[in-house]
Amino acid sequence: MLSKTSVHSKILKLRSLAKASATARAMSTSVAQPKVITEYLSDEVFEFVMNNPRKHNAIDLDMYDMLWQQLRKWENQEQPTPKVIFVKGAGGQAFACGGDVVSIYEGSLVGQHAPILTEFFYKEYILDYALTQMKPIQISVWNGIVMGGGVGISSLSPIRIATEKTIYAMPETAIGFFTDVGGSYFLSRLNNNISLGLFLGITGHRLKAKDLLKWGVATNYVETSNLPSLYEDVVKHTTQDTSLEQIKEIVDRYSDNDVSELTIPEETINYCFAPKPIHTIVQRLTEVVQGEVEGLDSDFASYWLEAIRKFSPISCGVVTEQILRGQHMNLEDVFKMEYSLARRFAQHGEFFEGVRALLVDKDQNPKWAHSCIEEVTQEEIDAFFERYEDLPTDLPKLYRDDIQFNESDFQ
Repeated sequence: MLSKTSVHSKILKLRSLAKASATARAMSTSVAQPKVITEYLSDEVFEFVMNNPRKHNAIDLDMYDMLWQQLRKWENQEQPTPKVIFVKGAGGQAFACGGDVVSIYEGSLVGQHAPILTEFFYKEYILDYALTQMKPIQISVWNGIVMGGGVGISSLSPIRIATEKTIYAMPETAIGFFTDVGGSYFLSRLNNNISLGLFLGITGHRLKAKDLLKWGVATNYVETSNLPSLYEDVVKHTTQDTSLEQIKEIVDRYSDNDVSELTIPEETINYCFAPKPIHTIVQRLTEVVQGEVEGLDSDFASYWLEAIRKFSPISCGVVTEQILRGQHMNLEDVFKMEYSLARRFAQHGEFFEGVRALLVDKDQNPKWAHSCIEEVTQEEIDAFFERYEDLPTDLPKLYRDDIQFNESDFQ
């Protein structure tokens, strides 16, 4: 057990860490730090820090292995299971900007396409699911960029903190992929309005700071300057008997959750991004642009119609379908569906072309399989969902007796 003196020293360390970026620390020492920093802040509070700042904390296979190994230590009772886990990003710029898809692409060029895909997405999705089922209460601190794999390890946690530095997006349609890592589940439930999730999933629209609170993506907004005190308070007042509601009360003390001045063009979104197939969504955007529907924002519709035209047509169709299906599925089945979709995209080739054009060669000129959404048939979209691959999610030893994952957190 840690003594009070030890806990106090941990708190002082937290304060010092908040003042110096992980990048500066790495430059000042010749000893390489692990890509995931793990540490007990007290007997009951633990933290994971994504520590790959040169790549904006993009999560690679090594990092998934490190996270999984820690979960296994708790499962096997090799270490005491904490009550609360903070998940953060090092460097001050990103929480985690995504999975390391460039490495997957590079592997495909040397014939490692199948094993890399099997290992990467398999481990990613099982870990994401396991985090929702574990005993500790997860607090995700989005102090920077949150995309892709970063969304996966955090967006289903019961406490999701945005700051003034937060930039959140799921831009997968731009690279020929789909909104995975549980996106079928939480995007279909944002603020009890599936149209908001369809809009974010199809367009990859970026949310910043308090916008995340307004849209129902984050649960709290905390200024960066208040984070050290929040950490200190959680460390001081968390015991094994502390409830989720009590943890939420502590976080609320440091939060500014007033979003009354923010607006969402919800009426236009609700009409254009109604829960319909992608062809209907494009048709409705066109109607608004052409002035056929009164009272809606034609400039908004025009901007996003033009943007969507640049994205992968098949991705836009699949993302729409996955969110429509996800609203009727439980989380376990969602991850099984998404694992199958990931494998289908790898076989299709759209994903690798998108990564090449936007992230590798950066010519910004992907050669999609279809030139426009109108060319994509519903039969092609449905083919991505024909059967589910084997993704074992029966991890009973990692489950808590009173599962902390609560659907109401996303309504």
